[in-house]
Amino acid sequence: MKSKLNNKSRKAQFFSSDLVIAIIIFIILMTTIIWLWEYTHERIFSSEKTAQIDISARIAISSLIETQGNPKNWSLFPANEFTEANVHSIGLGKTQYLDGNNQWSLDSQKISRLASYTDTNSSYSTTKKILGLSNPDYEFYLAFNKWNGSSFAYYSSSGISASANSTGIISIERYALIDGEKAIITLMMWKK
Repeated sequence: MKSKLNNKSRKAQFFSSDLVIAIIIFIILMTTIIWLWEYTHERIFSSEKTAQIDISARIAISSLIETQGNPKNWSLFPANEFTEANVHSIGLGKTQYLDGNNQWSLDSQKISRLASYTDTNSSYSTTKKILGLSNPDYEFYLAFNKWNGSSFAYYSSSGISASANSTGIISIERYALIDGEKAIITLMMWKK
């Protein structure tokens, strides 16, 4: 009888240790699955935000380089008339002729005027809205670098520079002509 009791107690102990090991493995697996779920969700969410910023930046830089703006003479407006009601879109392109000349050629007066319009907070906010960057969490910086014969050198800029805390920074470069010279136009956008 003693041997039967010993067998039963060994089986019970064996069964208990198996159950504990199974529970531990189950907890580890569930913890890993939950962590992977959260990690994947965060990555997808971050990618979607970056894609939204990227799309907005691409549309804005295309509008700047490929159009003259609406109205075409927006750069002649005094600062107090540079409003969403008066300027529907900002374009830096020169007047295009019927034969297609001046395509991708930017008006240096418009570039200078854009830089002066973004000097103050209110003008910067207006410029953002006109460019279609109305999300208050997004900021932008536009840099113009012109070919000086041996390299690209700073020509002008608009907007504000990114801070060390900025996230989701997108940088898009496009090429154009300024005063007949090659230029790189860089638009940086990010979330505050």
